[in-house]
Amino acid sequence: MFRRYHHCVTSVEWPDNTLYSDLLPIAVDVDVFHLILECLPHADLLKITLASKFTREEATKELLMRPVRLLRNKNLRTFCRFALAGDPRRLSYLRNLTIEHIEKPFSSEDRETFADVLTRCTNLRKLELRWCDALLMEEHVVPEAISPLPNLTYLSAIMYKDSKESQTLLLRMVANMKSSLHSLHLPMIEDGLSKVEVLQDLVMVHGNLEEFTLQFSTFTAPGVTFSAVRDLHLTLEENVPRLRDLCSTFPSVRELSIDYHMHLGETPPDNTENSHLGDGSCWPSLDRLRASTSIIRILGIVCPVRRLDLGYYDSDLHDKIAETVSRLRPSKFTLNLYCAADWAAPRAHPSLLLHGSGDAGVRHLFVKTTFSSSRSPTTQDFMNCIHPLLLTARVELLHVAISELFTSDDPDEIVDPPMKVNPDVPTIDAEALAVDWAQACASIRTVAVTIALVGHTVWSVDRADGEARVVKLGAFEGRRVLDQEAQRCIQTSLLIINPGDSARGWGSYIMASIRKGTLERLLYSGIFVESAV
Repeated sequence: MFRRYHHCVTSVEWPDNTLYSDLLPIAVDVDVFHLILECLPHADLLKITLASKFTREEATKELLMRPVRLLRNKNLRTFCRFALAGDPRRLSYLRNLTIEHIEKPFSSEDRETFADVLTRCTNLRKLELRWCDALLMEEHVVPEAISPLPNLTYLSAIMYKDSKESQTLLLRMVANMKSSLHSLHLPMIEDGLSKVEVLQDLVMVHGNLEEFTLQFSTFTAPGVTFSAVRDLHLTLEENVPRLRDLCSTFPSVRELSIDYHMHLGETPPDNTENSHLGDGSCWPSLDRLRASTSIIRILGIVCPVRRLDLGYYDSDLHDKIAETVSRLRPSKFTLNLYCAADWAAPRAHPSLLLHGSGDAGVRHLFVKTTFSSSRSPTTQDFMNCIHPLLLTARVELLHVAISELFTSDDPDEIVDPPMKVNPDVPTIDAEALAVDWAQACASIRTVAVTIALVGHTVWSVDRADGEARVVKLGAFEGRRVLDQEAQRCIQTSLLIINPGDSARGWGSYIMASIRKGTLERLLYSGIFVESAV
């Protein structure tokens, strides 16, 4: 319809003094037209704003409803002029705004203008401020405009200079907010956000937080509970906190991500053997855990984990990685590997994908392989890199992504990364990779290969006559099968608890689920517990 409408407007010879804005739009179903606009890429939406007054208004609304990212001072000023030039009420369509790298000089007039724009964004849900010191500091008109936003649920602010002054300003802005945040991300060094009194004040204003980022040197249980937090991101700077303190403060965590800034030469303690699920020092289970093997052992996390991401593989820690996977028993396992012709591949034994507790082990394996453009690997190098992992595995879904740098796990963002990457991608035969890996592991049903700047392909494995053959799926069918298989691997996971393997912790979890009336939902989600006690 857009093509037909644009053709009608541009192909007819109109009088020289006729403007697009003077033309009446052809009869269209507005709802259908909105659906078409939702499917158009950003560049086409900008073009269609030139067709007529009607298309300009509708396309502008669609542009504002999509995430808006403003990079540097010039783009911010241009956006403010655009926002205030037309009907300011259309700013109510803005839902998601990211502003990055606002530097000095930035005038008082520019701050006042942006503050005026913010006051009109009454339905803004998500606001990310990255390195915007010049926008927030000196004059406080912008923070004062952020606090009253009535529908803001997500706030992230990262500063160039993390000082006591900037921390005080941001904490005051958050404390004075009219809305109750669901996601808060304020990375602050020197325990800016982790002080007991700060956390006590925060829980009173934003007690419904579901996602929370906490960076600290030391952590003391504040004596309050953030019972709604499900997604917790921790950055540990110096000291390792007690896991018991984290669990008592954030008892409902389901997704945990941990970064640890370790000093060179430091050897942190290993607390794995001293941790016991049954004594309340760890969560009963986690849906997702992203952390290095070392930090998992430092903290003593031993609960079952559905999706485990250990970051980069370290051959020196192979045995500890295998032990960690066996202990946590994930259904999905994510690992980063560096691939090069002269780089050692992972060891095959002990297997990183078997749990050793009688269950099937890892069902969904996601490997993110990186490389250096100066040492470009071949198709055979990638085969050799993944092959040892599959020799004793029972993997059903294998997804391998290939990129020089990863900023996301989403196939679309890997193929078309949001940030500039090296365009020199090695020539890779994706089908040859799929065939080799399917033949290496008899349990594989689906193989997906995602190559940055090249494409994302999915193959279904056919073993009807005893030999592994791969069938390439179409784009839509491939994405559907990939999502379906990933969900199936999680839902059909069977977690078996042996007598000496933390059964008391799972028993208390089941009893708590019965008391809360959530056992039916637990069983429906596919987690079944079989205890030999």
